[in-house]
Formats: sequence, structure tokens, C-alpha cells
Amino acid sequence: MKKSIFSYFSYLVLLLLAVGTLSSCGETDGTDPAPTITINPTSATIDVGQQADFTYTVVASKNLEEIRIISRNVTQQTVVDFTNNDSHNGTFSFIGGIDDAGTTVTITVEAVDTDGNRSSSSVDIAVNDAPDPIAIKTYPAILLGAQDNASTGSFLDASEGNVYKIADAKANSALVDMAYLQGSSSNGQGAVIGSLRDASVEQVFSTETGWATRNDTRFRNTSLTTANFDAIIDGSELTAAYAAGSEPNIGTTGDPREGATSRVNQLAANTVFAFRTADGKDGLVKVVSIDAGTTGSIRLEVKVVE
Repeated sequence: MKKSIFSYFSYLVLLLLAVGTLSSCGETDGTDPAPTITINPTSATIDVGQQADFTYTVVASKNLEEIRIISRNVTQQTVVDFTNNDSHNGTFSFIGGIDDAGTTVTITVEAVDTDGNRSSSSVDIAVNDAPDPIAIKTYPAILLGAQDNASTGSFLDASEGNVYKIADAKANSALVDMAYLQGSSSNGQGAVIGSLRDASVEQVFSTETGWATRNDTRFRNTSLTTANFDAIIDGSELTAAYAAGSEPNIGTTGDPREGATSRVNQLAANTVFAFRTADGKDGLVKVVSIDAGTTGSIRLEVKVVE
């Protein structure tokens, strides 16, 4: 009988232990999950100087404590003012620098809630190798005379910085890219630089006949400042400036000899305009000063792709 009682008691103890173990396995430790982070896009490839833009979303079970944007192991931005207590929508950007060329830069978004639960998510930004530099020529002191200026030529070879009077310009017409004239203020022209195919240049200098070559240089207005002009050191910047320039309406006739595609009007000191020569060389011109009138002159600084 004692053996039976002991066996029954042992069985009861084992049963209680088993129930306790099963009960313990069903319990949680009460720890909330860490915040979830979503970044869009998930990666990017950019050129040097180009910007990559990202958006991100953080959602937490508890209130958020802090969000950090980390690059190169350095916190670039700390966010403590959230869209909601337990969620946030944000943005960040990255611009590829010269030192980043040919590398992959990782940016991490890290989020922490008020219970100390922490999570992170990263994006990789591949920065392309920097292109080879495109050499440019700079001519800092080009002086062109207006049509009645007897001492200073009106015609410019922009590639070499040479100025010609009309007789030499005709003899070297294949080299001439543009001409300077003082137009009629009543027509809204003022100080004008145009190609040899421009209607106003044709009228003033009679370039329509007797010239073996009349290069069809194209012009565009820009919003560049003199400081922008002075800072340019690479031919790619000249091409970008021409591409970004504006072409005012040349009229319903579409005559390529008329309008700012064939000339730039109303030039003034500190104006910066773009041009593309007939052989495809891009350049910029900064107007330094103007001596108005048909016997006056214009002083320019020119930058052009070699």
C-alpha cells in the first residue's frame, strides 16, 4: 500500500511538472518587435555631381525615440520630430562627389523606439567613374568693333580667338563663327552678335553674297551669372550650358536666319550667352563691356571646347 501511494504521488508530481512546462512554452516574454523601415528606391546609380533622392517610412509598435541617417559611419541627420508618435515618413538625398567616383556608398536609416528596440535598413548608391575632362580654351580679352568701327574688326573665330576685319573675314570665311553689330533699338536689337547666316548680319555686312563659307553658328540665352561663367573649367559644363539655354520664338515662318537661334540681341555688360559652332563646338561668352553705337565696340571673354 505504501508503494502504491508513493507511485501515485510520483505520478502526480510528474504531471504537474509537465503541465507547468507546457504552460511556460505558451507564454511570451513581453518584448515588442523593433521598428520596421522601408526605403524607396532600394538602390541607385548616379554620376559625379548627380543627386539621388530617397523616401523612407518607419513604423513602430511603441512610440519612436529617434531616427538617424548614417553615411560613412557618421550621422548625417537626426530626426526627433515625427509624422506620428509611432511612425514617420521622411526623405534624404545624396550627391556624388569626385572622391566617390567608382565606389559604392551605403546610407543607413536607423530607428529606435522608446523601449530601446532598434532596427536599421540600408541602400547602396553606386557612383560611376568620372568622365575624362574635356579641355577648353579661354580668351579673356576679345574686342570686336561694330560695323562702322574702322580700327577694330567685327568678325570672330571663336575656336582660336582671332578677330578679323571684313576683308580678312571674307578671305578666311571658313574660320569665322560670328559677327558683332549695333542694331536698331527700335527693332529691339541693340548690341547684337550673330552668325553669318543671320538676316541682320547679312543686311549690315552683305554676307549673303561673295562669301565662300557662311558658318551657321547657333546661339542661346542663358541665366548664368558672371560667377557661374568664371567657375567653368570643363567642356562638359559648356555643353550643359548650351543644352539648358533658351531659344526665343523665331516666328511662325521658322526662318533660321531670324531670332535668337541665329543671333543674340540686346546684349549688356555681364550677360552670358551660349553658342554652338557649325562644327559642333560648344562655348560661352561673357560680355565684359560695351561702347554703344555703330562706331563702338564690345569686349568679351570667351570659353570654348577645344
